[in-house]
Amino acid sequence: MTHTTLKNNLRGRLKNESWILGVCVFYFAAMFLFFPFRTAFWLDHDEGIELSKAMLLLRGDHLYTSIWDDQPPVLTYLLAGVFRIFGLRINMARTLVLFLACGLIWAYLQYLRIVWGSWHAAGGALVLFLLPRFTDLSVSVMNAIPVLTFALFSLLAITYWHKQPKYRWLVLSAGFLALSVLTKLFTAFLAVIFLVGLLVEGYTHQRISFKQRAWWRPVLIWGASFSLFLGAPALLLIGAGNFKQLYAGNLVANSLEVYRSDPVYTLVWQLRQAQPVLLLGLLGILYTLLGKRWLSLYIVAWMAIAYLLLFRHVPAWSHQQLLITIPAAILAAAAFGEGLKGSNAWLHQPNQVTWRHLIHLLSVGLFLYILLMRGPATLSTFTPHPTFQNPGITTTSAEAQSLKEIRRYASETHLFVTDLPIYAFYADLPIPPDLAVFSSKRLETGELTEAEVMTIIQQGQPELVLFGRFDFPAIRTYLRKHYRLVNEREGQYLYVLKGLTPSKTP
Repeated sequence: MTHTTLKNNLRGRLKNESWILGVCVFYFAAMFLFFPFRTAFWLDHDEGIELSKAMLLLRGDHLYTSIWDDQPPVLTYLLAGVFRIFGLRINMARTLVLFLACGLIWAYLQYLRIVWGSWHAAGGALVLFLLPRFTDLSVSVMNAIPVLTFALFSLLAITYWHKQPKYRWLVLSAGFLALSVLTKLFTAFLAVIFLVGLLVEGYTHQRISFKQRAWWRPVLIWGASFSLFLGAPALLLIGAGNFKQLYAGNLVANSLEVYRSDPVYTLVWQLRQAQPVLLLGLLGILYTLLGKRWLSLYIVAWMAIAYLLLFRHVPAWSHQQLLITIPAAILAAAAFGEGLKGSNAWLHQPNQVTWRHLIHLLSVGLFLYILLMRGPATLSTFTPHPTFQNPGITTTSAEAQSLKEIRRYASETHLFVTDLPIYAFYADLPIPPDLAVFSSKRLETGELTEAEVMTIIQQGQPELVLFGRFDFPAIRTYLRKHYRLVNEREGQYLYVLKGLTPSKTP
């Protein structure tokens, strides 16, 4: 290939992909300037958990030994790296997640462009932005966006391999999926989907010029790479003896009546606002089969298996819906693009109406309905003026008063016990590593008990104790004897060890 040909190919590729980069830049700017994440005290209680784990890691504690954790380690290490460079700043953590969200958008649109076309990708961008919880999770310090970003990069790499069968795409795909699983375990099922896809491709189409019976080689390369990229870091960062922390609580939670009896913890409840996208996604499956777009079967399998795995699983959390709605959005975008093309062709050359014409019109109509239904709700979460005009953290009276009192005693505090660890992050105070993950699931499953929390308080003698999520009667009785209640507001109770006086008034 000549230098001129390479230059022309590169120029054409940049032209095809530049608008996708523009969408990512637009989304980043819109979120950074007009979505009020940089003024939010917290976006989710899980933010405090993720932030406190990274803070403890920086202080020298170790995940899974001193720090109890039921999640894989990638996000914690990424946050710790950001804090090491920029300091303990919550908006740097949220900006990191926003960068990853833009990476997700890029991979999502690239996949749509390659498999379906640019019009499909453009429609897909709108569907993605309007998905329930996509915008707020794009800036929340949680693992929902990072895990799916790495998974989509893995899918995109394996798609490149189908288009241009070079081994590097298989290795990249395996590496990104291993990174995804090391962020959150629930994407592990994609490994089976990808392996089956490679097996079917190699066996039925013989698309690559290997020796006879070498159709299994891509499967072997991808599988070996995935095992290496997943196994070595898992043993190094987690340790073989600590794997139980990652799954034991989830197995117990799935059988608890407190979750099974409440419809809020079911997948059906979590997906209630995404039903039009799911319906349009089903039409996308029809277009996949009619158009023989076999690469979209990866997405079909992803959505179907994720739904089956989560349908009977409790508790189903609101952020888990993205595991289903993002592949559904890809299929919905495919249906919109095909429906738009089919409707346009029919309008220019009207003839006898067939069922395909009706499917085309239904696809476009559902797409417009999604815009009308989800558009106003999504836009209402943005501010009309740039948030840098008010850069301070916005707090309620309870949050502000609690943080003010905590900071009054911060210089005299060597240990802080709280079920709201985000306060420890804002005040830069050490918490017991075993209490970094102070969640309802951990308490309900018995992974953490009131007796264990009491023991930590009695042995550690923390100068400050703050409770605001959970009620511990025995601990409250103990605190009344040995601590002073210095702040009680809107369900938050801040106790100070008797005899401790504030060093200064903030």
